[in-house]
Amino acid sequence: MRSLNWPGTSKQLALLAVVVLVLSAGCLGLGGDDGNGTDTLNESDDGDDPGMDDANGSDDGSADGSADDSGPSLDDLDPVSDDVTAEEIFSESISQLESTEEYSYVQQSDQAQTRNNRTSEASSRQSVMVDTTEPAVSFEQNQTSQLGSTEADGYLVDGVAYTRSERNAQQYGSEWIQQNISQEFDAFVDRYDITSQLTVFMSNSSATLEGETTYEGQRVYVLTADVDETALNEYYFGNGTGGSAEFTDVQMTAWISAESNQPVRIEQTADSTSEAQNTVIESTVEDTITFDYSPVDITLPPEAENAPDIEELQNETA
Repeated sequence: MRSLNWPGTSKQLALLAVVVLVLSAGCLGLGGDDGNGTDTLNESDDGDDPGMDDANGSDDGSADGSADDSGPSLDDLDPVSDDVTAEEIFSESISQLESTEEYSYVQQSDQAQTRNNRTSEASSRQSVMVDTTEPAVSFEQNQTSQLGSTEADGYLVDGVAYTRSERNAQQYGSEWIQQNISQEFDAFVDRYDITSQLTVFMSNSSATLEGETTYEGQRVYVLTADVDETALNEYYFGNGTGGSAEFTDVQMTAWISAESNQPVRIEQTADSTSEAQNTVIESTVEDTITFDYSPVDITLPPEAENAPDIEELQNETA
């Protein structure tokens, strides 16, 4: 398995904020501020809300594949025609994911968060291309919440993050900006490398083979899985139970190609709790992710390549 190079404890809370497979630009600080009024790519927000990103720095997306909001039905599945078990399918699928080098995905995330008996909601959609051999990432995202809507896109290439957003234009006079993140570049790439994260969840789950069907023109196995929250909490946060942030319930449905054994669609619901400023926060995130394993072409546009450096811009305004 490709190693997961997660940042330290202060940023592990940000992972729970985007629960499981959600990779949010707001959480990373890409194209937005960190909750303290400072644009930064190498600081997470201060953890006041593990499930929501206050609509700062998301964006629109469309990669090769699309997250269909309606979703395929589980009511009309056919019996499995192959002599195969859920454990065998998941094991082979994990092997395929571990060897995946280039792919793209579209992720739709709907989040609800309750604190002090008040519930807030947000939704985000992102399209991402990942090349683990370079490594390099490109992304397009949008996010909507009670605070409004934001859009952004960007690239992670050669130790530098390039982001474009209207917020950049308002604050710095340039839609595109760049920042050297070489010290944490692998960690940022890992956050977008959703296949590595998916292997962790699949490896720590109990799966049931529900049947098979045709999805996007190919025969797929359909499996449901109950993910081991204790194992996830230990893996991501260093605590089995009782930590200040933890998963409480994670359920997954996977559509896996019968031919390639690669997941083509994942639906997941993750419940979590956390504590910030002596307030308990309960979050639910519903994700739909669709995959395309075709080769990707991640090339910087001239506007990004020639973008001003954020540190120079901050020095000018200091």
